[in-house]
Amino acid sequence: MSVPPSSTIRDPPPSRWSLSIYTSQPAKLPLLDSDPSLPHSVVFIPGLTDTFGTCPYLDRLAAGVAPYGFSVVQLQLSSSLGGFGVCSLEGDAQEIARGVSWLREKRGKDKVVLMGHSTGCQDAMAYLSHPNGAAARGEKAIVDGVVLQAPVSDRESWENEYAQESSEVGKRTRKTLRDASRLVEEGKGSQLLPRDVPVIRRPGPDDTEQLGNVDAVNDSPMTAYRYWSLFAKGGEDDYFST
Repeated sequence: MSVPPSSTIRDPPPSRWSLSIYTSQPAKLPLLDSDPSLPHSVVFIPGLTDTFGTCPYLDRLAAGVAPYGFSVVQLQLSSSLGGFGVCSLEGDAQEIARGVSWLREKRGKDKVVLMGHSTGCQDAMAYLSHPNGAAARGEKAIVDGVVLQAPVSDRESWENEYAQESSEVGKRTRKTLRDASRLVEEGKGSQLLPRDVPVIRRPGPDDTEQLGNVDAVNDSPMTAYRYWSLFAKGGEDDYFST
């Protein structure tokens, strides 16, 4: 087995990613594969608001694992970009299972390893934590390993920023968490939380910043459940708090 020099991994040529649809029902979702001919795959799960190519080291990762027979696969999930506010870790895990099964059934992949980055680590943990065991997601969806890269506690980050904040923003944010927690307790977790600004600001032709529809990503609408899950102690996203 030939291992590339470290200089090749530090500055690899751009990968020629192959695009495929890994599921068509209930929605079409694509994936990118750095080399479909390789026998194994590392399935990369990025963090909140990420999408294809937003993590800068994926070409280097692909160059580093290729000599060992692994390609890098990027899955587009329904929660990508601004979709995270109305999604859940379990929903992500179910879509990841579809992707893993597709790689085995359609591409004949042997070993499949999940690699979570940032909040993608929570997805990986949710994937492994099915109450009925690993095989519950399907025989083809069982993975051979998991890598947690830069796991993060969204709750602790939120607390560090707002728990002692006496400004109006801090007070309003803490109230939002109380309201979200109450709605979850009442069985109304799917209810969208009130917003201070419209869901999507309609850009005008005279806008000087020309930001497009960035509000749909940076100011995603949030259900009470996802707000609670991300920021409440013991929420379903709360895997990595110290």
